[in-house]
Amino acid sequence: DEDENDNEDEDWDETKDDTLSIAEGVKLQSDSEYNQVYIKGYIIGYTTSNRHIYYDLTDVRETSARSNVVLADTQDEQDPDYMIAVELANGSYIQQAVNLMDNPENLHRTLTVKGRMHPLKGVNGCIDIPNGLKQENGTIIEDYYFSIE
Repeated sequence: DEDENDNEDEDWDETKDDTLSIAEGVKLQSDSEYNQVYIKGYIIGYTTSNRHIYYDLTDVRETSARSNVVLADTQDEQDPDYMIAVELANGSYIQQAVNLMDNPENLHRTLTVKGRMHPLKGVNGCIDIPNGLKQENGTIIEDYYFSIE
């Protein structure tokens, strides 16, 4: 099925064709290696610094819900060892577009993102997402380091 995507947006860098599942991204977690890859998974919630995963938005922790989203390969995953928390840097375009505090409709949508596989808030993490905006006449038309479906 990889040949189906030949006509995709050329602004994605070449590693996008090797997008990893969350399980594959978990295997690349490292404190020292700089494993920067694309990963794709379902947004199933967000986490706080105590490894607690919030799966719904009924009792939202505002700061945490803005600072990260948690991805998994299935929408009903419950084991934090099979999840990756994606860092949403304060003030970044990805934070504005993805965080669950301001975008509750993103819960259970699919996020593809490029970042470094590094633990975050006590769970597997994806950090250092590049700020790669494509602009026309000063207007952002896309960010080619993440996409949400």
